Amino acid sequence: GTQLCYDLLDVDPACNLGPGLHEGSCGVHAHRGTCAAVGPRLYSSAQRARDPWDSVSYTSESRVGRASTTAELGLLQASSLLAQDELSRERSRRRYLMFNTKGRVSVYTGQDPEAILGAVVVVYDYGLVMSCARIATTQAPHPALLANASATSRPMRAADFARVLDYEGPAASGQVLIFE
Repeated sequence: GTQLCYDLLDVDPACNLGPGLHEGSCGVHAHRGTCAAVGPRLYSSAQRARDPWDSVSYTSESRVGRASTTAELGLLQASSLLAQDELSRERSRRRYLMFNTKGRVSVYTGQDPEAILGAVVVVYDYGLVMSCARIATTQAPHPALLANASATSRPMRAADFARVLDYEGPAASGQVLIFE
């Protein structure tokens, strides 16, 4: 299967309590397409009856030494259900919060490494696609990420995340290593 080892900064604080009901909520997924035109999630429907990315999500953690209360985080999650203009104001209000996530997940996509190379990694906030980066080969990934990986091929890497065009919040940053 495919292994993702991720170390991301500036992810959605509302994901502190895990994903919501929106498709892709708090997800880190591989997609076909480009960052300008994100395509469907990357997996072989001939080998998989269900989308394996449905269960892949992150939980954000504060990295500023400020413990957010459950009530504050509940407010942030509820903001995802507000009207669009209220949602935009709430996103602006919470931009000062600095949240990160680290993790490793295995996903059986049924894809060859060649199909993954050149695809994109998409990071979701609590309800929307927020950031995107192209998957490329890498020579020297970060040793801390490699320590938790059981690679059978040369790792691929997605970094230099950019905010997707219609997203109003900040872009995530960091890297995702992909192993086959």
